[in-house]
Amino acid sequence: MTVKCLWACLLSTLIVVGGANAPLHAEEDASAAYGSNPDRGAYAQINGVRIYYERYGQGTPVLLLHGGSSHIARQGPLIDLLKPHYEVIAVDTRGHGRSTLGDRPMTYPLLADDIARLLEQLGVGPVTIVGHSDGGIIGYILAVKHPAKVRALVANGANFRKDGRGGMPPEMNEWIKTITPAMVEQWGDIRGPYERLNPEADWNRFVSKVKELWQSETLLAEDDLKAIRCPVLICHGDRDTFVRLVDIVWMYEQIPNANLYIAPDGGHGHHTDQIEAFGPILLRFLNRVHNTRQPIGR
Repeated sequence: MTVKCLWACLLSTLIVVGGANAPLHAEEDASAAYGSNPDRGAYAQINGVRIYYERYGQGTPVLLLHGGSSHIARQGPLIDLLKPHYEVIAVDTRGHGRSTLGDRPMTYPLLADDIARLLEQLGVGPVTIVGHSDGGIIGYILAVKHPAKVRALVANGANFRKDGRGGMPPEMNEWIKTITPAMVEQWGDIRGPYERLNPEADWNRFVSKVKELWQSETLLAEDDLKAIRCPVLICHGDRDTFVRLVDIVWMYEQIPNANLYIAPDGGHGHHTDQIEAFGPILLRFLNRVHNTRQPIGR
């Protein structure tokens, strides 16, 4: 696909300077209140662990899923953007933030099952999922395995399987094998918030389980992408190296009801680093999904 064809696929073109690549699956802290709000937070007992979530706003439910090694507070700019218009359900996935880890192998299908069961307990759905990185991967699994629970999906910086077309490049998979707790500490403010928030904090075990997650299979195949019927907005920074742009475009081409937004000069965390650019794109997509009957995508 040529550059001209790629840009023709965009929902909109907004040139913004900034947004260098962040560490794998991480976002910047945004609000100290988010992720630590006793008035909005609660736990659900699911699959042998306690999953923490917070709810903000009113209206159609939007499920907000963070990336690996992250937590609710780092999605603050998105909560601020969405809560005036929707009910936002922000979740700390298994082992992250205030959620406990449990003893089961850490895999994407397990995390997706956690979320599916959470939605059942809350009695909400179908929901629109806004997922970053690991959160987007979970969103793909839910859209395939639990289509009745997913009204629409926004997946940012997310591969849909470990390797191959639509997966991470070989060098990224090799790099993940080298990750150590000391290395993760160099990525930014990750250990401190984790140890303050998590009720069973064990830094070394947490890093080993996140590493295990990133090496796990999603159990999705190409035909699964083609079978997704809900509206999908695929977002990616043009400087995000965790998934190649050519694979993001390929995924867009497989999903029948897909839209594609490439963030100019955007890294892995462009969805919050460039919220002034990404925010209108996201709201436009959600408005089309929830408030009009005009076709979404191609």
